[in-house]
Amino acid sequence: MLRKLSRIALLAVFASKSAAASTPVVDGVIEPEEWAGAQRETLVGGGEALILRAGVDLYVAIDGAGSGFPSLCVGDADQVDVLHASAALGTVTYKRGKDGWSRGKPFEWRVRDQAEPSPTLSNERDAFFKDFEWIANASRISAPAREFKIRLNDKRKFLGIVFLSTDAMQATYWPASMKDGCRELDLLRGEAPASLELEPARWHPIE
Repeated sequence: MLRKLSRIALLAVFASKSAAASTPVVDGVIEPEEWAGAQRETLVGGGEALILRAGVDLYVAIDGAGSGFPSLCVGDADQVDVLHASAALGTVTYKRGKDGWSRGKPFEWRVRDQAEPSPTLSNERDAFFKDFEWIANASRISAPAREFKIRLNDKRKFLGIVFLSTDAMQATYWPASMKDGCRELDLLRGEAPASLELEPARWHPIE
């Protein structure tokens, strides 16, 4: 769970929303010292998110109100990547055509969380980041605390955050203006529809 930020850390939140002096370790432990300079947001429906820019990388921490798993949408007017972290990690890409937004390949699940530490996990995470330019901590027990590292590029200009509660099967989200297919229940469960209605310009602009 998200630990209470100290007064010094809270001051840093307001003082800086740009590059981080040191980058968080993506392990699902949201340390106040790692996220001291982050932008802090409340998810609509419950939970919190921290957003931290560090050069070409964007770090996002999510502390859900209960057990569940997050999906992040990052993209621009023509392409959106959905970054899903449950018991494993998966990505789908939607591209806008003349008939709307269509999905490419379905989710390919990798970097699965194991009951026992895996000696190959570090290599699996490195390979996943190389292939998809993001990484997060997977959790087979649907831990509410998650951390993401996202490599930015010219297609990743807007961000939307959704957290699906596995208790109530309800989604909390940010920003409040995000009212499109990124909140689609099938997508959040890892069953990506062939098409979605998406409005990236209504999400949070990545600066």
